[in-house]
Amino acid sequence: MAELTGQKWVARAVSHTLALMLATAAVVAALVPSAQRLPPRFVRAPSLLRRARSATGPAKAAADGVEEHVEKLVGMHGEMGEAVFDSLGSEAAAKERSSHNEAQAAAFDSSADFFASAEAIPPEIEPKLQRIAEAAAAAGPKVVDVGTGAGALLPFYEAAGIDLSGVVGVDLAAAMLGHARAAHPSATFWQGDFLEFEPEAEAAATAAEGEEPPPVDPAVAAGAIGTRDAVVINACFGNMFDQGAVLRHAISLCKEGGRVVISHPLGSDFVEQLREKDPGLVPHPL
Repeated sequence: MAELTGQKWVARAVSHTLALMLATAAVVAALVPSAQRLPPRFVRAPSLLRRARSATGPAKAAADGVEEHVEKLVGMHGEMGEAVFDSLGSEAAAKERSSHNEAQAAAFDSSADFFASAEAIPPEIEPKLQRIAEAAAAAGPKVVDVGTGAGALLPFYEAAGIDLSGVVGVDLAAAMLGHARAAHPSATFWQGDFLEFEPEAEAAATAAEGEEPPPVDPAVAAGAIGTRDAVVINACFGNMFDQGAVLRHAISLCKEGGRVVISHPLGSDFVEQLREKDPGLVPHPL
């Protein structure tokens, strides 16, 4: 592994927290220590896509499966983006946060059935998703799953020992969340912009229909302390309108010793392919 420097957006957003990239899933776990603040450290392992391309022998068949999956997803993102931006009027509209979020929701709603299918997670990808889930579980059982989509990570959280009653999935896309709710009724789901997900919103989401949400600790409501063990931002960080704001908000939701995990099971090279294909839908690198 090689240490990375010069990633200014991370350095600004983390600001004296510890960030660590784990394995080919390109996971970043940003720790929130209680007393001593540590300088940022970045470690990146080889991309899954690069490893797939260089595979030989018995690993070649699995590598071919990864390549085929990547080609399908890159093609899908191009089609999703074209349809959405035609309906919005222009790509320039996505520069505004609300329009950007509208575009994201429409794009992923249009492909929700695919992302809820077994085809969306080939067997070669499952170990990467398990490692991402384990990175979150190492911090504790209360998790916010940002960009939860159709609930891709939730079975892996369960396998890592997390009770889904402690998981809140956040997503912009109603159709994606419909699949997630149907598949994982014990988890809680909230539709909207992650930057607007606050303790009050979580309390309202977890309250039974017709009941008043439980009161929120004033210190929590004021942002003085967080309540979550981990916030996971998987396979969507490149899609965010403002990555720095998202990372700062994620850190604010974590309690002392909490962890922010930023990941993509296909790695940063794949995200860069998506960005080149459709910078409106994927405006940033991982």
